[in-house]
Amino acid sequence: MRGGLGKERKDEIREEVVVLTGVLSSDLTRGYEQFEDQVIYAVDGVPVRSLEHMSMLLDRSRGEFVNIILERGCSAPRKLVHVE
Repeated sequence: MRGGLGKERKDEIREEVVVLTGVLSSDLTRGYEQFEDQVIYAVDGVPVRSLEHMSMLLDRSRGEFVNIILERGCSAPRKLVHVE
């Protein structure tokens, strides 16, 4: 469990910072285009440790949506369509 922004527990240590640099505009991403240059904190509630770890979390996702939680100023998770 996370204690606060920037304070990961020992077993949640971040190896790399994963940054969402932008969202390509399409019918599926309408309303998300404003998200750019933001650090990704978690995928489906699991803190992201590296880009490889995030890829694994996305591959394992089985729902129609994936919750991607951004670190900067987002108090509620943002839902993005999971494209296979």
